[in-house]
Amino acid sequence: MIDTRIKSLKKNHCRDLKEKMLYKHYPQPEVKSIVLNNNILRLGSLTSFQSIECTSRIDRSEGRYSYNNNGTNINVLNTSGSDIFLYCMTKKNDQAIKEKFGAFSISINNVEELRLSIENTLKKIGFEVNYSEVKEVQYLDQPSHERDNWKDFVNTYSHKPLSFSQENEVRLVFKIDTGLYLRSNFIDIKIDNLNNILSHC
Repeated sequence: MIDTRIKSLKKNHCRDLKEKMLYKHYPQPEVKSIVLNNNILRLGSLTSFQSIECTSRIDRSEGRYSYNNNGTNINVLNTSGSDIFLYCMTKKNDQAIKEKFGAFSISINNVEELRLSIENTLKKIGFEVNYSEVKEVQYLDQPSHERDNWKDFVNTYSHKPLSFSQENEVRLVFKIDTGLYLRSNFIDIKIDNLNNILSHC
């Protein structure tokens, strides 16, 4: 009975998240224009976010994990054989979040439709998408790379330190077979129906 209630709560939370208005903030108006006028989105790899973001936004431990196995320290990057690409959004549209990420904003009216559109477009242009999901970032008082239990390694691509909690971040996560794209930091894709999903705000 308890397991059933937990599954029900998770399902309802997932539905609420997908129905909630989300936002993407850009620091330059030109980038916003490319998205809304040219229907082009940029996905960034998880590894790239560890190094390219400014000091106030960077999380170098993101997606990394270490644990002790019989006296041996094991260091890994959570890719599970695939490279992880993200499209990051937020629940917030206030002045504080705009000062951090940019004042030129768009609203995402249907995040689940956006996920499916991105996945289908990736497959159409030749990427092998192993998995995709809408994932709300969990903010933890202990960074994922410092935890002791290897079981905590699961989904570290959606874990960030508690100090980032004001971001209220939601991510579209795409696990893509690396192949020739192993060293790609970004994927720019044109999506036909993007104007039906995104709008100016």
